[in-house]
Amino acid sequence: MNTVIRKKLKIIPANVSFGAQSGEVFNKQSGDFMKPNYKTVDALLFAGYNVVVYNGQMDLICDTLGVELWLNRLKWAGLEKFQQSEKVAFQNNADYQTAGFAKTYKNLSLFYLMRAGHMVAYDAPLAANHVVQEVLRIYN
Repeated sequence: MNTVIRKKLKIIPANVSFGAQSGEVFNKQSGDFMKPNYKTVDALLFAGYNVVVYNGQMDLICDTLGVELWLNRLKWAGLEKFQQSEKVAFQNNADYQTAGFAKTYKNLSLFYLMRAGHMVAYDAPLAANHVVQEVLRIYN
């Protein structure tokens, strides 16, 4: 944000500088750090909200198996049908390589993005854009 994006946007004041995480903010939120939150996801699904989960296949912080484990802990009535739904591969139009896999049932969608770590949009921008476009299509 301090370089190319600042120049392109032309709206960020000169006295604003973006940096790393704030230690003070991190410390104040430490009670919530690395806590399971699948019950909140369950509540959202039960209430009828659309839930989208995406995961970089090479993410070491939120690994793919961990994502599958917490999804399998959901009590949502549609979970079994979601688990049975087909994973559909999608490609990048630029290189026609498999960019990831998607599965959706009712108001839950899951996207696995290939060749992406924790910073999905940075690691795989074309695949991340596909996910955004697909989410807008599914839930519009």
